[in-house]
Amino acid sequence: MSHTTLPEFARVLRPGGVLQLTFKCGCGVLTLPDPDYGEERTFRLHDEHTVLARLGELDLALIPPASEGELGGVMHFTNNNGIEHCLTWSRKR
Repeated sequence: MSHTTLPEFARVLRPGGVLQLTFKCGCGVLTLPDPDYGEERTFRLHDEHTVLARLGELDLALIPPASEGELGGVMHFTNNNGIEHCLTWSRKR
């Protein structure tokens, strides 16, 4: 994430506010064809542990799922292009 994106998300959240964040996992940059757009698209990849650590530094706490099968914490999924994504929920303290 850029040096300004996560801090800005944290700044505009009120205490108790929830940030749902989805990003592509990995390191570096990935370019691949996207048939939905009919062109190549380029994405910056982010390390999950680095993003989670940065959220903690910004006073955002990971929200665990309330029970088995509920949304919360960290989820991983792969899209139709085979790119791994990370989805997180954090609450501003």
